[in-house]
Amino acid sequence: MLKPDPQRMSELVRDVADNKSEKIRRLVNAGYRQADVARFLGIRDQFVSNVVRQARPPARIAGSAGVADMEASRRTRLSLDSAGRIVIPVEFRRAMNITEGGELMARIVDGELRLITPAMAVRRAQKLVRELIPGEAGLADSLIADRRREAAKEAGNG
Repeated sequence: MLKPDPQRMSELVRDVADNKSEKIRRLVNAGYRQADVARFLGIRDQFVSNVVRQARPPARIAGSAGVADMEASRRTRLSLDSAGRIVIPVEFRRAMNITEGGELMARIVDGELRLITPAMAVRRAQKLVRELIPGEAGLADSLIADRRREAAKEAGNG
């Protein structure tokens, strides 16, 4: 990323009339950070972010039943603000099936921040438990059968 240079930035947008979106695209494409572009143009960071996001081709989203996965090669740089917050791009939020105010669970794995919705965490846990239960029996049925065997043994010894 380039360091802010007001003179160079002015040269890049000199021939653009009052079209702020075009100015934003030129400055970002030239390598300036979105926050620096917003400061230079005297506009909000969110406006810059929206213009940049609209200029990108949409991510391919695959999956079914509300559980979508982003294309494996899709990577996006995110910025951290002074309060430690990041904005998750809309295509990621859609793929994770989360909305404003939605909850996420976070953990650090090998130095990576991993986010997951509670619903997806439950599905993963259920899948893991299903893999551990032999045959087609459900966990409750298996536990009840075990308890009945233990009760029968106790009744026979008592």
